[in-house]
Amino acid sequence: MDITASLQTLPSPPFVAMEIIRLTRDQDSDAGDLAAVLSNDPVLATRILQVANSPAYGLSREVTSIDRAVALLGLKAVKMMALSFSLASELGDNGGSLDMDTYWYHSLLNAVTARRWAEATAHGLAEEAFLTGLLSHLGRLVLSESKPAEYAEVLKAGGVWPSFEAETAVFGFSSADVTMAVLEEWGLPELIVTAAATMYVDAEASEEVNGAEPLAAVLKNVVLTEHALGECGDPAAVEALHDALSMAGLNDIELEEFVHDLEYRVRDMADTLSVDLPEGMSHQVMLGEARSRLVEVSLDMAHNLQTVEQAAEDLRASNQQLEGMAFEDRLTGVPNRAAFDDHLARCIAGAVRRDAGSVGMILFDIDHFKRFNDTYGHQIGDDVLKAVAHAASRVTRADELFARYGGEEFALVVVDCSMNDLAVTGERIRATVEATEVPSTHGPLKVTISGGAALLTQVHDRDAGERLIKLADDALYGAKDAGRNQLGFAQ
Repeated sequence: MDITASLQTLPSPPFVAMEIIRLTRDQDSDAGDLAAVLSNDPVLATRILQVANSPAYGLSREVTSIDRAVALLGLKAVKMMALSFSLASELGDNGGSLDMDTYWYHSLLNAVTARRWAEATAHGLAEEAFLTGLLSHLGRLVLSESKPAEYAEVLKAGGVWPSFEAETAVFGFSSADVTMAVLEEWGLPELIVTAAATMYVDAEASEEVNGAEPLAAVLKNVVLTEHALGECGDPAAVEALHDALSMAGLNDIELEEFVHDLEYRVRDMADTLSVDLPEGMSHQVMLGEARSRLVEVSLDMAHNLQTVEQAAEDLRASNQQLEGMAFEDRLTGVPNRAAFDDHLARCIAGAVRRDAGSVGMILFDIDHFKRFNDTYGHQIGDDVLKAVAHAASRVTRADELFARYGGEEFALVVVDCSMNDLAVTGERIRATVEATEVPSTHGPLKVTISGGAALLTQVHDRDAGERLIKLADDALYGAKDAGRNQLGFAQ
């Protein structure tokens, strides 16, 4: 099988990527060498800092330079991150006959899934896993761009995301084979090439991967996740994913959280890379549909109408319960970030549809939260989070959504309100929290919060939610700068 001969030539990596590959092979290279390379691509450097400051890394201090990123994340991690985004930025929007939205969805899903699995089961390999996942379908892009007419035939026979078997039937090899050939040609680290070579190979057929076993095991779980959350949602893959997560120590509720978190990270990474994803993408819906098909298969074998009806009712009740749990923050019991994003999107969409009505939000941050953790321990920090959530929930009205936004931040969404309404609501919550005491072995602890209130009186597009969050964040920083334990405002 001579892939290069069949395709005439394999694509070359961009200059910056070539330089970063060279640095990954040079054990003596340092942060200065990497910064010098990235100076040729300031957009790439900005993307690296943007991702380093994202919730995916959970850093407590803002990363403002490549040197700082290296100090906090390690040189290897930043090199891998730079290589990932450098190669991704060169893939472009032209996929020949391949649907690029679908391509990016699968590539980003594999990338963020690989990082999540590596964080849980293969410590120290998160960035290699991310890069391998990001490039896992590079061969499809190469085939589609170099052989557009032939690949159009593959798509005609196999759908928008055809199987490797459909590709092999036309070319004599699959896009997975092309991916491995390109990674070898580009001189990527042997660990990545070796693990990628077995990613889509059946376990029984896998050869010895020479030290890449931990990364190869991560990628096998990535494939399970991709099959479970792909366009069709493979019911067998859902069960296999459930079993794999159980082996990793996650229960059914944490499976739902895992799925929601992946969707959030995929969307966040797509925004970072300025690429589009398929419309209507929802991991929760995909998972639900796959589970429904799985249940249908079981029910068809039962041949008992009463059992079928009872099982269907139990399934609906279970799905409703799991859906509620998936939108609840496990520590504090209030709605979580996924619930906030969903609610805000629906509020914005409603205002756009009616062409009337205001949408407001307040972003709250616990003052000096790090001191609680550093002084009294993380258990007290958790108690503080729960106390704030409980206090705020007691004075939140039925038509308001109070949610944990992330870390020590909470958010409130209010519709059809004025800035004065927001100020009254925010002050009610702030004062209630200030009056709350958190019991501890050191005596009762006092807690205060700062808030940033923002209001959009006219909402004309669905991107207004992002603007509202930015305004609230700016107002929150204003409140902190003014001395904390108060509200800031933006409109």
